[in-house]
Amino acid sequence: MNRTQKVGWMQKMTKLQKDSLMNLIATTVAVLIGTVIFTIMQSRNTKGFDYIIILIIVGGICGLAGAIFIKKHYRYLDERQLLLCLKASRFSAITFVIYIVALSVLAFFVVGGKGKIQVYYIPIAAFIGLFLSQLVETLIVFFAEPVE
Repeated sequence: MNRTQKVGWMQKMTKLQKDSLMNLIATTVAVLIGTVIFTIMQSRNTKGFDYIIILIIVGGICGLAGAIFIKKHYRYLDERQLLLCLKASRFSAITFVIYIVALSVLAFFVVGGKGKIQVYYIPIAAFIGLFLSQLVETLIVFFAEPVE
């Protein structure tokens, strides 16, 4: 079998789908790392500057990876793919907003107006929301982009 033949499910995807899958994998890894770090910090009951360091490290890695992908990402897109990316990003943002609003309303009704929620759950909920929005974006790209 020579190098020009395409084999396997990964080889049959378009470049946009591959990039979308890589973004989902990177987001999943960042969410898992952040969740594990916050769990460790919560078990030690740390306060203050430690959380800021975690935010800088995890956010810096994700931001740097995102900046590298974005510069490469838009160079090869045609108009149709660019519109698909914009639509996927818009639905991703809408999903994140709906998730945050639903989570806030649910917390209000479950815990009550004078109830208390541990601070530990807020960043975990934000990580889950980021993963959910990236998952929606990836699914839109996968099902809207025809396979080569």
